[in-house]
Amino acid sequence: MRPALALCLVTLLAACADTRTACLDRASAELRAIDAEIAEIELALARGYRVSGGATVTAGLSVCTGDSPVTVCLGGSRPISERTVAIDRRSEEARLRALRSARPEAAARAERAAAACPPA
Repeated sequence: MRPALALCLVTLLAACADTRTACLDRASAELRAIDAEIAEIELALARGYRVSGGATVTAGLSVCTGDSPVTVCLGGSRPISERTVAIDRRSEEARLRALRSARPEAAARAERAAAACPPA
């Protein structure tokens, strides 16, 4: 009986910890997104260009063996390709200023939302 009770308590505590963690993650999601965008813009301004990723899809047709004597197989690959894209320095700097001015308000909202999360 005692091991079952201990298991229930541990499960309950883990669920509470997960609930708090999820709440804190939700509370800081906007702030993390703003910080990531600021870092990306700063990097693009420092380099003078952005790196744009994309996938190149190739497909092929080959003859494969399977349960039947001859089976047609479709194969494909998706290598990731990167290319540089020129930036408009003025618009990037304007976006950076806007994000930096919006960050303190987002940090305050994140702080208030984190305070409303259930205690650990």
